[in-house]
Amino acid sequence: MYVALRYFKQQKSLFYTAFALFIFFLITALLPNTIYEHIGLKNTYYLSNLRFPELLLGSLLALSKLPKINQKITAWLSWFSFIGLILCLVFYRGDMLFVPGFALLVPCALTVILIYGMQQPNSITSLFSSKAIVFIGKISYSLYLFHWLFIAMVHYITGQYALSPKEVVLILVLTIVFSVASYYCLEQPLRRKKLTFKQALLYVYIVPSLFLIGFNLTMKQVVIKPREHSLIEQTTFNMDKSHFVGMPKQAKVAIIGDSHAGSLKKFADYLGNVEGWRAEIFENDSHLFVDCLQNDTPTGKAQCLQRLQNFPVVVIEAFYNQERYEQPEPLKVLYKDPKFDQRFRDMVTLLAKHKKVIVMGDVWTLNRPAIRETILKKYGFSQYLLPVHDINFMEHTNAHIEKLVAGIPNVTFINPLNYLHKGEYIIDGKNIFKDQDHLNDFGSYLLAKRISEKGRFLNMNVVQALYPKD
Repeated sequence: MYVALRYFKQQKSLFYTAFALFIFFLITALLPNTIYEHIGLKNTYYLSNLRFPELLLGSLLALSKLPKINQKITAWLSWFSFIGLILCLVFYRGDMLFVPGFALLVPCALTVILIYGMQQPNSITSLFSSKAIVFIGKISYSLYLFHWLFIAMVHYITGQYALSPKEVVLILVLTIVFSVASYYCLEQPLRRKKLTFKQALLYVYIVPSLFLIGFNLTMKQVVIKPREHSLIEQTTFNMDKSHFVGMPKQAKVAIIGDSHAGSLKKFADYLGNVEGWRAEIFENDSHLFVDCLQNDTPTGKAQCLQRLQNFPVVVIEAFYNQERYEQPEPLKVLYKDPKFDQRFRDMVTLLAKHKKVIVMGDVWTLNRPAIRETILKKYGFSQYLLPVHDINFMEHTNAHIEKLVAGIPNVTFINPLNYLHKGEYIIDGKNIFKDQDHLNDFGSYLLAKRISEKGRFLNMNVVQALYPKD
């Protein structure tokens, strides 16, 4: 738009540029999410190209030379758009199709009609010309910027997903106070400055941006890294080495799955040392688990067996609720496979024909990260935090997975919930969870140690077959 204004210097050319950009960016809303995900953009809600059409509607209105119409028609247009906007406010939901995209253009278009309809005096014009509404309009951008900051802070401090009336009032008060302060102390003084475009770009955009980037990098060193270090200290532990026999050099046990399999590193280290075997972990980044699940295709089956040919024992661990699309709030479903149950059983059956297979159930899923309590305690906010507890559906899930693989020869099922008891999320002041559903190193070690105390993870005969002595 700036280039068009600079080089064409005609309102008509500027209008055509805005219209062409509007159509171009609108077409990008039709691209499937898979295309964006392929290039690493998983959350389309925040993509700028899907938001540009909303802004360009305002540009098109500003650049259009629309004729003035009589007062009755403008009144009808104003009421039509105003009622339409109220309906959008009531009925629009985040899970609607084409959000962002076409769906959000409706309230934007209604806003354009509302502005156009208020060319002449009418009842809606009087409402929007009142001092209170005009003042809200003046601080509206600050309201927009500040409100989410306080909502996010309250969500974090309380751990609640639904806000109480008191919290809503607190957020409103803080948002208004900070917005008014911003308007009078920052925005108005800047508006009074007689700056050229270049000066504004330099002093209002580039210099503050560089300052904020520098401040952010500095604070990472001052606040974030020490905090991360303190959290690492909480998971630092002395691994019980009294029963170690040592791990052999070659890995003959494969641990496959998603990020939950990746959490088993200390688990494998401890049990491997105690029982005399070594494991290699293949989490979702390696795509091995996905290849094995795609065993209904010749390619998937071949790739699965080929990549596991050097591993006589396979351990499977995954976030089964997420994979099965049975993951309730507060966690969001990112991946879903409606055929997961059948594919999973087929995968286990395929592997068990050639290998010893151990299917591990999943660990507890918490309503919030247990670590948050430790962080907030330092600042005196932990008393406002929702108590941490497990989400009970994991027991049902593990029972379902156990039933799913029951009867398949050469397969053993192990339920971690038999070793990590309800309510055990912080032990001796140490968190055992990295977040809501991943064990940290200490939790991974603790699970292994408790399994070892009650018996063996891998049968002695299996280990001797893996590593026959000379």
